Amino acid sequence: ASAAARAPGARAVPADAQDSEEVALSAPEADVDWAAVLAALDAGRRRALASGSSDELARFVDPQGDAWADDAALLERLASSGARIEGGGIELGEVREEVVDGARARLLVRDRRLAYDVVESGSTTHMAERPWRWWVVTLSASPSLDGPSWRIADVSGADDRAAP
Repeated sequence: ASAAARAPGARAVPADAQDSEEVALSAPEADVDWAAVLAALDAGRRRALASGSSDELARFVDPQGDAWADDAALLERLASSGARIEGGGIELGEVREEVVDGARARLLVRDRRLAYDVVESGSTTHMAERPWRWWVVTLSASPSLDGPSWRIADVSGADDRAAP
């Protein structure tokens, strides 16, 4: 997408983005760059889905959260069919902090999913981009050797009344 087509302040997260997990996913603290955290989580989640590893997926999606069931089912469908997803990064338009404490962060997020391809048995199905939409994203803090980090706990639709 061209810069002119992006929402003000939008940040593209390419499908092959290399995230800086040690920085972006780091400890719950003041002045967190939530866009960087979400970008790193999305990139890590996509890599985990490509790897077929539920252990890898658990680094980015909380197995105790509501988002886990959908992602674990997607992981299983991809693994059992031999399909893979190419592309599909997110472009963040806006991230608003709603509630943040030591254990959880509830964010209001406006993003769009970039187009992607599903490749299976030599066949490619192109999936169009998903337009801009608001979501309520809940992250959970989890301990790690480097200190707490964030994982996706829940993602639910938010109606467009959230827009300014």
